[in-house]
Amino acid sequence: MERPMSPERAALEEAITRCDGLLSRRGEPLDPEQVARALLEKGDALARLGRFTDSIAAYDALVARFAGATEPELVWHVATAILHTASDHGSMGEFDRCVAVFDELLARLGWTDELRLERILAEALLWKGLTLQRLGRRDEALAVWASVDVRFGAAADRQLQREVARTLFHRSCVLVDLHRSEEALAACDDLVARFGDSADPAIRLRVAGGLVNAAFVLRDLHRTEEIPEIAAELVERLDDATDVELLVNMTRALHAASFTLMEQRRLDEAFDVTGAVIERLRRTREPQLERALADALLWRGCLLGVDGRYEEAVDALDDVLERLGDASAAILPIRRTAGKALLKKGLALRALDRPEAALAAYDEVLAYAESDDRALRMFVAHALLDKGAALSELGRDAEAAAAYDELVARFESAEEPEIRELVAQAAASRRQ
Repeated sequence: MERPMSPERAALEEAITRCDGLLSRRGEPLDPEQVARALLEKGDALARLGRFTDSIAAYDALVARFAGATEPELVWHVATAILHTASDHGSMGEFDRCVAVFDELLARLGWTDELRLERILAEALLWKGLTLQRLGRRDEALAVWASVDVRFGAAADRQLQREVARTLFHRSCVLVDLHRSEEALAACDDLVARFGDSADPAIRLRVAGGLVNAAFVLRDLHRTEEIPEIAAELVERLDDATDVELLVNMTRALHAASFTLMEQRRLDEAFDVTGAVIERLRRTREPQLERALADALLWRGCLLGVDGRYEEAVDALDDVLERLGDASAAILPIRRTAGKALLKKGLALRALDRPEAALAAYDEVLAYAESDDRALRMFVAHALLDKGAALSELGRDAEAAAAYDELVARFESAEEPEIRELVAQAAASRRQ
């Protein structure tokens, strides 16, 4: 049985039929602008339906018919058709052809000073750079984006400003990937300095992304004393992050900033940063953010333990574990979060002189004992070491020795330095 067509698809099919009817009409000749509009609308509708070969044919027909036109409206339609042709080649994975079409467009436009064509030129340069990046030609991408700044960096037009901000952001991302940290940081600083006060939501989104990049670069450069200032600005911009991926990246950067504040013993500020992240994530009903929220709540539990607020830490960690549910068969990141929460809960319970409850938490960590994941292996090793210590505190020395022996037996051949250190501690405790 044939399924009914969705309203959106029906509207697109209707648009194609209408354009075909207009283009095939006999009698009174059509105005050239009508023809150009119909071909562009038809191509766009076909592209939205995923019929890229047909959409490119419509755009090609437009370009072939009006390539030599000098009227501004027709010149704009031709340029837009070529821009959309390049985009459709990219959608089909034909990236080399996509770059070639962008080059054709850039050659046609030259250094136009007509605003609508400047906007097309800026967009073409942005997307040419992104396509070159996709092809692994990152130095070429950086050069293309530099030309956007040279040409439009001082533009007053809001749309051109958006394209400049986007190119500066993508430039910083590529420089981070290339491990050119000082240049990446300079690009982030340039983006924030020039557009940090913008009220435009699209530009503020790019500035927030630049601040995220800056936070991670500063960490890599070991300039952690500068991260809290970045964190304060990111907290103010959390509401700008309407894009889920950006919000996840912002929370990661703020988590790193909170960790830095904790290391600097600025716990009140660390709590403020983490609290802002939790509050923002709780206001966003997106399933993709549930794990980010669980990680933020886990970190708050860790901070409470560092601050000696062990009862609150246990409650916070129980909240995390309840939110995760049965994590034993869950995807790896959730198992990692659960494993760390259980380990930290065990430490808090021992600090509260509740070793029996701590042992129960450690035994839950040991459910991951057969995992090959490095993080889970680390949690299991820690749990065995801490289980041995908790059993010793209870005077159950034989069981404590068995926990230490299991740690040594499981991990004596471990390659990870951190786990080998735990093995050494277990062996030393066993001899005492």
